[in-house]
Amino acid sequence: MAFKVCPNCGFENSEDAHICESCGTSLEGTDLQEKGDKTIRIDDDKTIRIRKNTPDNSSFGFTAFRGYKVLNQFPTMGAEADAFLIEKNDQKFFLKLYRKGIEPKIEVLQKIKAVSEKLPQHVALIYEVGLDEETGRYFEVIEYIPGGNLKDLIKKIQNMPDKQKIKVIDKIVAELSKAINALHKTNIVHRDLKPTNVLVKK
Repeated sequence: MAFKVCPNCGFENSEDAHICESCGTSLEGTDLQEKGDKTIRIDDDKTIRIRKNTPDNSSFGFTAFRGYKVLNQFPTMGAEADAFLIEKNDQKFFLKLYRKGIEPKIEVLQKIKAVSEKLPQHVALIYEVGLDEETGRYFEVIEYIPGGNLKDLIKKIQNMPDKQKIKVIDKIVAELSKAINALHKTNIVHRDLKPTNVLVKK
């Protein structure tokens, strides 16, 4: 079965799609691929390096990871990583586990972790980053935010009365502006800002 992989987010679209169903990126000029093909997206800032013949290790039977209990696996995160809900000492966390062969620069992960610690009101807190020796995969242990993302919230807003809808939208715009401004002050530029990448804490 043929499909089109979004060059922006890695989402697999139907072969007749013209716009990515996930992020809205144009798919004009995107080649068709067959199931089994390996597609890896490299970010513009070159923080990801890909080895040749990168295996697709997107599913496995982990029940524990570095002292955390693995509770659930989330839908795949494009071609780059797997995502899990994990738990330790009755606290839940989000685990981003990069696929084998995908090697984020550790200094970049550490910088992002430092920024999250500096701006916890705007950024999901990152607790741990590194290379797991047992699996040979890079990872991030991140604050778990059960409120969903902005895309989910937008769907809920549609059914609100107009006055309430405007009030919520004004608050979203204000908080996003503060968050983006705070990131810019730390010399961080978000290159993939979209509703699915904006988490809602409350």
